[in-house]
Amino acid sequence: MLAFLAFSVDQVAQYFDNSCQAAWKTCKSKRALWEKLRQVSDLLPAKSLEAVYRFIAKGQPIDYSTFV
Repeated sequence: MLAFLAFSVDQVAQYFDNSCQAAWKTCKSKRALWEKLRQVSDLLPAKSLEAVYRFIAKGQPIDYSTFV
């Protein structure tokens, strides 16, 4: 049930979130996007997934000053 919920949330994000769509377009494939998300989340703390998507799509710095 949790896997289905995660899949559903991912689908909604892909459809409505402009940052997600831009990151997906930058990575050119969903597999590449998920790999990049894994890499970024392993290295940098982020306030939101949207911040990570903007980092991937546009190279915008992630604001992680709240974690220090």
